[in-house]
Amino acid sequence: MDIKVRTVYDYDRLLKLNIYSILRNKKYWLTPLIIALILLAYFIINCLSFGFDREFFFYVFLAFSILVMSFIMAYTIPKSRLKQSKDLNGVLEITFQEDGFNVTTHSSTIDSQAFNKYITIYEIIERRDCIYLYISQYQAYILDKSGFINGDWPQLKNFLYSKIAAYKIK
Repeated sequence: MDIKVRTVYDYDRLLKLNIYSILRNKKYWLTPLIIALILLAYFIINCLSFGFDREFFFYVFLAFSILVMSFIMAYTIPKSRLKQSKDLNGVLEITFQEDGFNVTTHSSTIDSQAFNKYITIYEIIERRDCIYLYISQYQAYILDKSGFINGDWPQLKNFLYSKIAAYKIK
C-alpha cells in the first residue's frame, strides 16, 4: 500500500522550517552568545579589579549589541531566504512505497520528480502540524499532517520504523 502526502509550501510553513533550521544549527546563535557573555564577564571582572569607569557602559552596550544582533540575524536570515525561494506556493507530493519514496514538485518555476531510497533519510522531526523529512543536514521536505491522501501519520511512522533506523525519527 502506498502512502501519499500533499503539502503546499506557503510562506508561513517555509518560514517555520527556516527558523527551526537556524535554531537547530547552533553556530548561528550560540557562538555570538558565548562571545557576548565572555566580553561581559571580562568587563565586570575588569570593573571590579580596577574600579568603575565610564567606558564600562560602552563595553556592556557592545556585548548586548552582539547579543541582540545575533538574535535579529537568526530571525531575519530565514525571512531573506524565503523571499528568494522558488518553492513559495509550490505543491509537494510524496508517495511512500515499499522500496523508496517518490517526490513530485509543482511550482511556478519548476516541475520535478525524484525517487529516493529510504537510506537517504537523514532525520525525521515531528512538529505539531507537520513533519520535517530531512534528506541531508540542511535540506528537508515538509509533510503536512492534514495533507495525507492515502494513510495517516501514525501509519507512515510505523512504516518508516520498518525502513530506517529508529534513532532517525524524533
